[in-house]
Amino acid sequence: MAGDLRKCSFIKLEAHQSRVITCGWCSKKGLLATSGSDGTVRVWNVTKIPLSHKTGSPGDKRSRAASGTKGVTGKYLASAMEKMVNIWQVNGGKGLLDVQPHWVSALAWPEEEAESLWCSEPKDMLLVGRMDGSLGLIEVLDASDMHRSELEHCYRKDVAVMHIAWYSEDRPFAVGYADGKLLIGSKEPLEKGAVVVIDAHKVTGPSGPDQNLSSSRRSWRSVPQESITSMKWSPNGQILLSCAKEETVKLWAAPDRDSGPGSGWRCLQSLRHPSLVNGVAWCGLPGRGPRPLSMLAM
Repeated sequence: MAGDLRKCSFIKLEAHQSRVITCGWCSKKGLLATSGSDGTVRVWNVTKIPLSHKTGSPGDKRSRAASGTKGVTGKYLASAMEKMVNIWQVNGGKGLLDVQPHWVSALAWPEEEAESLWCSEPKDMLLVGRMDGSLGLIEVLDASDMHRSELEHCYRKDVAVMHIAWYSEDRPFAVGYADGKLLIGSKEPLEKGAVVVIDAHKVTGPSGPDQNLSSSRRSWRSVPQESITSMKWSPNGQILLSCAKEETVKLWAAPDRDSGPGSGWRCLQSLRHPSLVNGVAWCGLPGRGPRPLSMLAM
């Protein structure tokens, strides 16, 4: 990060015995969750540097923490190993286990509470993406019970789910796939066209001269699409930031709240970087002034 950020104090954590796979931050409780290839998931209290909580199976090398870290209530933490989804209480206690029909490749909680549910108790809901392109939704009913439903209206056959971004329960979620495509869907099967698939990171280029074509004509082909590696919603949930294994980061505009979930999506801007981008993030602080702006990092 040298040269990009101003110098500031920092703390190094020896978080895992081997490579860190994912990490997530819960600002409400000041907790950091990490998962590593040592098969453990750990929760850190940043106000107390020693390890505050540790869960997971040390014998499994494929532990993956949910990208959202905890549900909107801040009570639960989720991770996946092969076909198993584990949900633990952050404060300790007995965990929940749900065996999925296929290998799990992505997890996501909603980032914010639903505006339409402010008068009622918020729910902890977890989206589960799998290697076969299927999606499931787990609702944590309490510390000892859960319910899973299949989002068959959002299935894509034989293409792995790589990343999921979900702003709130009452808004559409975004699913990124290994073929570079992006799906915008909702947990309920709404009207026709509510689910839309976008060629988010599709690259096209000339295939070179064809012997059967004149010199003034060239054929065009689609270059293999890059797998989506990261997606983030803006602080207001209106713009989606996506990146793949390439140098381009794209910003997608959400439709108007009065329009259908599957309409109005468009690419606002493509940002080029001099090297491959493997992560993106928004600044959580809102902008100021008559035309407040949002800041992002990649």
